[in-house]
Amino acid sequence: MFTKIRGWFQKNGVTTNSSSIHINEIADWVDQKKKEAMVAHKLEEETTNHINSLKDKRWVLDNKLDEWQQRAKQARNTDIGLLLVDVRKMADLLRFPNDKNTLSSILDIHEKVDAAMEAVTQKIEKSSFKDNFAFILPDGSTVSINPVLQELQEIHSLLGQFEQTVALSGFHKIKTLTEKSITIDGYSDRLYQSQQQLKVFQEKHTLVQSKQQEKEAELQQLQQDTAYASFLGIKDQRSKLMAEIENNPDFHQRFEMKQRLDALAKAVGNKELLLKLEDIEYRMTHFRTQSQRLQEEIVRVQEEMNEVSQLRQRETEFFTNLVKVSLGQDIEIKA
Repeated sequence: MFTKIRGWFQKNGVTTNSSSIHINEIADWVDQKKKEAMVAHKLEEETTNHINSLKDKRWVLDNKLDEWQQRAKQARNTDIGLLLVDVRKMADLLRFPNDKNTLSSILDIHEKVDAAMEAVTQKIEKSSFKDNFAFILPDGSTVSINPVLQELQEIHSLLGQFEQTVALSGFHKIKTLTEKSITIDGYSDRLYQSQQQLKVFQEKHTLVQSKQQEKEAELQQLQQDTAYASFLGIKDQRSKLMAEIENNPDFHQRFEMKQRLDALAKAVGNKELLLKLEDIEYRMTHFRTQSQRLQEEIVRVQEEMNEVSQLRQRETEFFTNLVKVSLGQDIEIKA
């Protein structure tokens, strides 16, 4: 299908060419294409002229609304007075701050005006006011078309002409490419953040493993002591007693248990060795727990990165196909 569409572009004078861009440069590349389209089709000038035309039309409509609303009030026609209020609300949407008039912002205003104009037009066409409008005209005036509908139709035509100019420029296609580039950039940001997170976890894991190895080396050295065999004989009893002491609220019972601990320590014959061995075992258990947790985090982040990479790859492939169809250009995106 893409081959047929590409052939259509070539047939109609749109040549294809190939270029290579880095995945982090997609947004800049699309922005450049947007600027090229703006210049080629004089969209900045067209936008300025369109804004001025709409400002003029709003000014004219505001003045006419003042007259129509005054005559509706004199005719004591409340329903038409409320309907004209809706027309004024629609006209009020045609306001353009001097510092915020981008093409995209103008098209956003179009959408709002179109929706409001459609609603008020339907109200007029469904009411008797569509044909019975003579009471809002100056004395002696005779027109065959409802003047409110005529003003709305002229605004609609202005919007339509400008939207056609924008469509012919390819701006909407580039807007779609912009949206896709934002999606790709979002995935790239997530990947970068995950890479940084992975680096931190890996560095911590390496540090924990190093400390664990140091303690293992210390343990091997202490195991050479002749008292080590005695320590193994009381190890389980001491561990059990220490756990019971920690969980026992009775002071006297804890005191007795501590005395038993001291007795076991004396049985080893080397209290300093005993304390060192217990400290090493405690720290090794702590390091093993840390190492396992960090390893789980590493696996989790790697799986997340793999998933995001696949999503970005799909979006990138869609983007290149979209460029081929909309701009008639082959591009290679490098990660």
